[in-house]
Amino acid sequence: MRPMTLATRLALGYVAAIAALVTVVAITLVSFQAARTQTSAVHDNHIPSIDAAKRLLVRLERMENAEFMYFVPNQEIKAWTTRFDQDAREFDQAFVDAEVVSHSSEEIALYAEMGRHYGAFIHVDARMRRLLAAGRSNDARNLNATESLEAISDLREAARRFYALNLAESARARAAADDALGRMAGAALSVGAIGVLAALGLWRRATRALVEPVQALRHASEQLATGNFVRVEHPAAARTVELASLEAAFNRMAAESQGARETLEHEVAAQTIDLRDANQQLELLVDELRSLDRMKSNLLAVVSHELLTPINIIMGFADLLDDDPAGQLTSAQREAVREILAGSERLARMVRNTLLYARLESGGITLVGTACPPDDMLASAAARAATAAANAGTQLAWTAEADMPAAWTDPERLAQVLDELIDNAVKFAGAGGHVSVTAAAESGEIAFEVKDDGPGIPAEMLARIFQPFFQKDLTSTRVHGGLGLGLAIAHRLVAKMGGMLMVASKPGEGATFRFTVPRMGRPAHPRPRETADADI
Repeated sequence: MRPMTLATRLALGYVAAIAALVTVVAITLVSFQAARTQTSAVHDNHIPSIDAAKRLLVRLERMENAEFMYFVPNQEIKAWTTRFDQDAREFDQAFVDAEVVSHSSEEIALYAEMGRHYGAFIHVDARMRRLLAAGRSNDARNLNATESLEAISDLREAARRFYALNLAESARARAAADDALGRMAGAALSVGAIGVLAALGLWRRATRALVEPVQALRHASEQLATGNFVRVEHPAAARTVELASLEAAFNRMAAESQGARETLEHEVAAQTIDLRDANQQLELLVDELRSLDRMKSNLLAVVSHELLTPINIIMGFADLLDDDPAGQLTSAQREAVREILAGSERLARMVRNTLLYARLESGGITLVGTACPPDDMLASAAARAATAAANAGTQLAWTAEADMPAAWTDPERLAQVLDELIDNAVKFAGAGGHVSVTAAAESGEIAFEVKDDGPGIPAEMLARIFQPFFQKDLTSTRVHGGLGLGLAIAHRLVAKMGGMLMVASKPGEGATFRFTVPRMGRPAHPRPRETADADI
């Protein structure tokens, strides 16, 4: 017998099985389509009626409650009559919907009965309103307790019967649909069982000659994985071209693998030794880098701390000279002393920022949470920045939403973040520029924004703006000085406060820095406040 290709054997073996399965699927689809059509009919015929009846009962209950409130002391009758009229309009809509879906004679009769009782109820309500308008409250109350109560009771009973009727009809239709679906499912299962049995028989006959050689190859592969090199020679494999080729290739592979095993084991052992040595070198390098990082942080902290002492001495003597009560300094000398003071203050700020950054890097900053009113924080920050903004010729304004809850964070660190962002905005807005600072309450947070109309930040620099020691202009002739630590410190402080600092900017359109901090719950008695704007 000439061997077949694997594709030919599979094609011949599965044609009948596929045909049987296609038949089963077709019968099943037809059965379930019929069942779905019948179930859809149940929904179209009865579910809208049940829904309309529920809406009638709900609106009727609300109308009755609104009418009862006519006679409750200290109640505004106008508000409850308006409520009654609104519910009456919704009752009318539900009533119209119930008419559209009413088909049986019993439903139509109940619908007509509800119409009569509803008309009587509306008529009695109109009479009560006229009596109340005439000041005859007792007569209106008696009418409510007699005719109105009787009319609404009859209307409620009719609506409940309408609801119960549609509910029963829906249940009967659902039962019929389920019964039909069960019969269809039973027929589909029977046909499917026959088809599956036929397909299994055909599959077994067509694939036995394929499965057994593959199983023999799998067993040999498992032996090969454990280091036992065996040959495979299954008689059925010779009847299929692909299986015979696969069996021969496997046997060649097993023979070649046995000879290459020792070489591979030797190479793996040598590479393992090299990898172990490289890993040890890497661990030593990592330890050295960590030590250098600690030394860097310690050096920054020590140098910054030691620099503050002479700077403070310089500032103290400069203050003493500037306050010279005897007037011994000339105007040029006084101007020089003030330049010394200004330069010393800038240098002190850079040193303090360096010291703070080192503490942040080493985890030496601890925050103390307390209530921080956003408007007070903005007012204080604007007052601190007033002089610098005036000297730069920049207009500074701040606004806060009214009655905002307090932020829950460290007030000293929050003030420091605001100072850094406002100082940065004033620096880049420059003469004639504008800086605005705002605060707003959000879900669970207080959001602060500092916006300027300066030159903006190029897109390629936005990803690096919060990196330490980063400067937009790194040339020696740059206009704006500083170490580039302010934004890095603000970013890390906001993160420690449980918020997030972000920046949005386009060249020529200024920059907006936005950060959030957690908020407290809204206080029971918020204190009064005034919205303030400061143009400096």
